[in-house]
Amino acid sequence: MLNFLMRCRTCVFLTFSIVLIMSCLSCDIEEDAVDAFYGTDSIGISSPEKEADVSGDILFAFSEFYSNYVNVAIFAKQPSISSDNQISNWSDCVGGIRSNMPGFVRGEVYLSDMRPFSMDDMDFTGENPLELEVGKKYYWVVWGLNSKLTYIEESSASYSFTYVEATLETIVLDSPGHWDEVSGNVKFNYSGYESNFRTVAIFSDLPSQQKDGDSVVISMDNCIGGHNYSMAHYNPGYVYLYDMYAYSSINEGFTSQELLLTPGVTYFWMVWGLDGAKTKIIELSSVRKFVYTE
Repeated sequence: MLNFLMRCRTCVFLTFSIVLIMSCLSCDIEEDAVDAFYGTDSIGISSPEKEADVSGDILFAFSEFYSNYVNVAIFAKQPSISSDNQISNWSDCVGGIRSNMPGFVRGEVYLSDMRPFSMDDMDFTGENPLELEVGKKYYWVVWGLNSKLTYIEESSASYSFTYVEATLETIVLDSPGHWDEVSGNVKFNYSGYESNFRTVAIFSDLPSQQKDGDSVVISMDNCIGGHNYSMAHYNPGYVYLYDMYAYSSINEGFTSQELLLTPGVTYFWMVWGLDGAKTKIIELSSVRKFVYTE
């Protein structure tokens, strides 16, 4: 019991420290500023870029950071910083993600892994994924705390983006999650689809996409295999690795050869669905990384 109470007191202290950092957090952050917070080391932002129009399951990418406790937050208004270097308008925070939350990956986080912000908890504690309003402008910022959670030691600039209506419906990748380590007969789960003509594809590198009117074209140059609607074991919302087949760039299609993944290698997976005529993509997922292990 004593050990339990001591652990509880530690949790309370850490929680208090987090609340102190988050609630004490009043001038607006300049969007062109190097850092959102004063006197911190810089975290680089890759995407979305400043004033970008984005849609679907956005990938928020950032780099050049070292903190073990990192926050990625989205605000409805420009974040405002007080004289003691804290955010003062938490009421404008719509959601985000931090270290130790499911789906958090250092340097790359997806909108679908973010959770709404709770003023009661002073944390990203919503049960459902964060949803953004189409046509609205938002601001995102990254910062890292020191090991004792007592002060902010690094931060990014605050960049705005506008969330626009997606030209394609979004398929949600449920598992494997981003950077998950998996092995054996992996089950690839996805949801939120409507098309009856779906493809699940595995790539050796990030696949490129090009807009084609109201659709997209996906480059298969790095595709190593997958599964689609024309194959046996075509199931609603999932497919097993052992039911996938290798991809042939020569024949531009899946072969009858079983797909084999190499342990220790990082792969990319995604899903898309075609229209009834099977001529264009009408729904599309984001791209997730996973590591195949022994």
